Amino acid sequence: MNKCLFLALAAALSFPASAMEQKFKTQDVYLAASMSNHELHDKEGTRAALHFGVKNIYNGTLFYGGELEAAILSNDDFEKAYGAAEKASFSASIPFGVRLQATENIAFDLYGLAGYTLTSVDLTTKKDTIDGFRWGGGLNTSLSNFQLGVRYTEANLGGDILNRNITEKNISLLIGYKIDL
Repeated sequence: MNKCLFLALAAALSFPASAMEQKFKTQDVYLAASMSNHELHDKEGTRAALHFGVKNIYNGTLFYGGELEAAILSNDDFEKAYGAAEKASFSASIPFGVRLQATENIAFDLYGLAGYTLTSVDLTTKKDTIDGFRWGGGLNTSLSNFQLGVRYTEANLGGDILNRNITEKNISLLIGYKIDL
């Protein structure tokens, strides 16, 4: 059921609302990569991710969009403590925020985000997926077609593993490129 919700959210993010579509002035389509300090259930590891997203910027200031993210995880401390290895995660998020235009080629995006995430975990006897609501915020600097940013996300994940809710936290550094279509 949760996987169906994840796929429905991902599909919905691809299409802006028709009424709003006529009002946006610009649209950013971007590819980005990030490295993160990753924490799962108070055990620290690393996370490398690829992001694909779209932002619709209205009147040059307010924006919302959609972002899909795929990540590879490594968390030796979690594996030693619980006998479970994190492998990968997939997320769909809706960023929303404000763009502050400094010059024609330099802008700052201050934003929040909300979405859903799935994380694959290998136990010694079986594989499991933990999933849940994800939220956070960040600041990106756009320099012409390039963007640099920092982002914090947190998620409460549930699943069969450990028979309890697990908190995931990430502090990420992003570098990206805006695609001209």
